[in-house]
Amino acid sequence: NQRRLGAPSFEIQLAMDDYQRLEASALNRVREAQAAIAAQRNTAFAAEFARILRERQGMEGMAWQLQAEPQPCMGCGRASTVKITKKCDTCPERVECGCEPSWCHHCLLKWWITKNQTRIEMEPDFSPTWQARCPTCRIYFCLNDVMPLANATIEDEDRADDTTDADAAEARRLRA
Repeated sequence: NQRRLGAPSFEIQLAMDDYQRLEASALNRVREAQAAIAAQRNTAFAAEFARILRERQGMEGMAWQLQAEPQPCMGCGRASTVKITKKCDTCPERVECGCEPSWCHHCLLKWWITKNQTRIEMEPDFSPTWQARCPTCRIYFCLNDVMPLANATIEDEDRADDTTDADAAEARRLRA
């Protein structure tokens, strides 16, 4: 029993319904704070990922040369900006992803984050070597395997959130 010196002890009697409402309110506030912190971390990591991709575009052999126009992103309908290509040497058992570039870096990063959500919540730092499966062919990849398309525009800000449900439905209809 830990009390402050000089503070009198006291008891509170609450009806079970009142206690449950109070507990739920406190837990909701904690969950909202955790969600806000996670959103800030995800935003910061997305900006860092975009910076790394732009850096790779300027490096010899680190940008994917595409001969035709990029396909629309399968997630948001905008132009594809990345290709998964085995570049990482941390997991020799992984094989090459044979998919054509069909994802923008925002959607691929969101996919990777959802597949690593538990690790993100439990560990203090993101690691680009954490694996997820390619959303198209299900081959394992890490963020070190993500190459930008040579002429793609890599934006920091996720503008996919600007897309309305009608825009997304139209993009799916056009792909079908």
